[in-house]
Amino acid sequence: MIGYGDGRFADPIIAGFDELAIGKQPIPIFFEMSAMENYESALRTRLTSHFSQQRAKIAVLNVFTRSKLVAMGVSVANLALGGLITRHDTLAAFQAALDRKVGDARVAGLGSAVLNR
Repeated sequence: MIGYGDGRFADPIIAGFDELAIGKQPIPIFFEMSAMENYESALRTRLTSHFSQQRAKIAVLNVFTRSKLVAMGVSVANLALGGLITRHDTLAAFQAALDRKVGDARVAGLGSAVLNR
């Protein structure tokens, strides 16, 4: 996510999540928001509400942000989600968590290196 998080951006995130949630396995979610400086509260509240309703379908929820405003919103969402979110302070830590999940799932040809482009 880059720039300003418009509340309407929740729609494609929720649609993508719901499409994946049809399967039987809980979904690992990773949000790389290092270039997102701020957002409309509707983005956070809509995602938090939806993810709360679908909590059993989420394996992990990892977030990387550099913005103090976004980090504060992530903390609020984390309270509402019962501590589901892991917030990473560095891109390296976020990438390591992503690479572990990809490795655990035995997915070939995908890794955190795509975030370096």
